[in-house]
Amino acid sequence: MIGLLPAFAFLILNIATPRFADDYCRYALSLDLPEIVSLVIDEYTNWTGRFPVIFLTRVVFSLGDFGIVLFNLLNTLVLFLTVKMLTEIISPTKAEPKKITLENSHWSTIQSTAVFHITFYALLWFTLFRFGEVTLWKTGAIQYLWGCALALFALKPIIDFVSSSGKNDNCKPSLIYKICYPLLCFLGGAWLENLSVGVCAIWLGCFAYNARSKSQKPPPSLFHGLIAWVIGSVILIAAPGNFARSESLGDTTSILDMLPFVLERGYYYFAGEWLFLALLFSISLIYFKPQQFRRRVVVAIIFAGLGLLTLLAMVAAPIQSFVSRAAFPFEFFLICSIMALLPDYLFTNVVSRSRNSQQGDSRPTRNIRLASNGMLALTSTLFLGLGANYLLVLHEYLGVSQQSIWREDILKVSKAQGNTETIILPALYFSEVRNTAIRSINIGPYFARDITAQPDHWRNQCYAKAHDIHSVALKGSGSMLSP
Repeated sequence: MIGLLPAFAFLILNIATPRFADDYCRYALSLDLPEIVSLVIDEYTNWTGRFPVIFLTRVVFSLGDFGIVLFNLLNTLVLFLTVKMLTEIISPTKAEPKKITLENSHWSTIQSTAVFHITFYALLWFTLFRFGEVTLWKTGAIQYLWGCALALFALKPIIDFVSSSGKNDNCKPSLIYKICYPLLCFLGGAWLENLSVGVCAIWLGCFAYNARSKSQKPPPSLFHGLIAWVIGSVILIAAPGNFARSESLGDTTSILDMLPFVLERGYYYFAGEWLFLALLFSISLIYFKPQQFRRRVVVAIIFAGLGLLTLLAMVAAPIQSFVSRAAFPFEFFLICSIMALLPDYLFTNVVSRSRNSQQGDSRPTRNIRLASNGMLALTSTLFLGLGANYLLVLHEYLGVSQQSIWREDILKVSKAQGNTETIILPALYFSEVRNTAIRSINIGPYFARDITAQPDHWRNQCYAKAHDIHSVALKGSGSMLSP
């Protein structure tokens, strides 16, 4: 239930985020599946192989206001389920001692869960360079956040199998799971290029590790999932549109030139997090039980390896600008790696070791309590900082959303007057330093990719077509809307 609070906060922020850029390019007056399929095929052959993403975004933006409401709910559900899957991967069971009071056990579980959720959301919020672009922007969220959720869903069974020393006693999937799992793996493989390559490599690496350790044979569902993922990846990467897009871009960057740039971006994005990982590893080594420590280290290595592989896969990108938001899987799975080593079990250990003090040995309990109290203090600070910053960002997004509504009122009046000239619209303002009159906004939780001052720009054309007007352009600085 603790996870419902941040999910609700995320839903409110989604509702406050208006449409931008590509959201208008996918817009249609009504849902026409044959037309959508035709458009998806056209993009597959001329622009990109990400056919599940294109199909889904076009369906969402063909449903009008209902589609926006549906997206907000689905995007919130995806994030909620992602955190739930991550929790189950890292801590599949709550192995608490038997001889403890129910009240203490329940309270320690609440503390552990709260620390996990607050830390995870704080890392997403404060460390992601493009949180708004990949989680709030509708087209970006479907492409990146949902893609990582599919990857996590696909890898969860193989991670559980490998981290439990090859034991597959609980791997008895239902008929629905046997059907849905390969299907979702196929779609996940066709979702995002660098993510597809990274998941394939990690999956094969887990199989190789299992074979070398001479553990039990993996269940057939894992092989079926891998085959489906590979097929989706091949369809994605071999799309004619990928090659057509590279040709349309003109001069492309070679792999040898792209490699140092990609590595530099990876270090720039997450330099501090690497040190944090090392610190958590040391803490975990001290406080986790051997069985807990082994599983969590294996999970952390898998996630960190997946993040690095998705980063390295971007050396095949045609130009350097493609590295920006496509680095989200690298950031996301490195955060997952950090969460795997988070010593949230300190609170359970406080309860489990409290009996030591009754037996005359109070030092272990005192040390554990000191560490857990320190973590509670740190988590409380994170919660207050996260809450305060969230309220500020939400307030600014609500302002931008209202400005977007006022701009649409201007368009309605112009259409009613029969205006066929280019309609000049004011810029969108988060603040005096963050407004679209200066440039597109894309930093942390803030995102706004607005129209430009050139009516023939592709964003302007998409915006005008979605509102059924001739053309639009952006007014210069100092054009903030007011009631």
